[in-house]
Amino acid sequence: MKKLIFITLVLLLTCNESLSPEEDCGGEIIGGYCYGCTDPNACNWDPWASRFNNSCTYIPEGACDCEGKIYDCLGLCGGTAVIDECNVCGGDGIADGTCDCDGNGPIENYDCTGNCIVTVDCTGECGGSIAEDECGVCGGNGKPEGACDCNGNIYDCAGECGGDAELDAIGLCGGTCTNDTNGDGVCDD
Repeated sequence: MKKLIFITLVLLLTCNESLSPEEDCGGEIIGGYCYGCTDPNACNWDPWASRFNNSCTYIPEGACDCEGKIYDCLGLCGGTAVIDECNVCGGDGIADGTCDCDGNGPIENYDCTGNCIVTVDCTGECGGSIAEDECGVCGGNGKPEGACDCNGNIYDCAGECGGDAELDAIGLCGGTCTNDTNGDGVCDD
């Protein structure tokens, strides 16, 4: 019986201590033994290692595998699903043409951030229709009827807008005659 225990003990010790085959050792071979990580739970476990050398590495904290991948929001290790701006895992986010996660569109004439996207009228109203008149007055009526400018001036007899030339007594523009008593077109001054 002692012989049987001794043979069993020798077989157990030599079976795992001697490398077979040598080329499969992932660590270092010293004295015919494979030194490496002997922990099967480690990332770099070497099934051929018979001697532990403190080289074991493990899944990094926060990772889901030895490559450092992390779980996505669907729980897949190394997956690509993310939580979108609508707080939906793997969602498409805010749909094109809408401004929020509820599908609300922009206010008429504005984009989603409140910028006017059409013409602003002279009152500052986005999309408004009030314009400046020819005198630069917002919503104004322009030049007064018969006037030659926005100040209400009229043309004088010389054709100058707002000028002071007048017809004299015999009908001469800018003339000096002040009296034609008989109306014969000859100055009586």
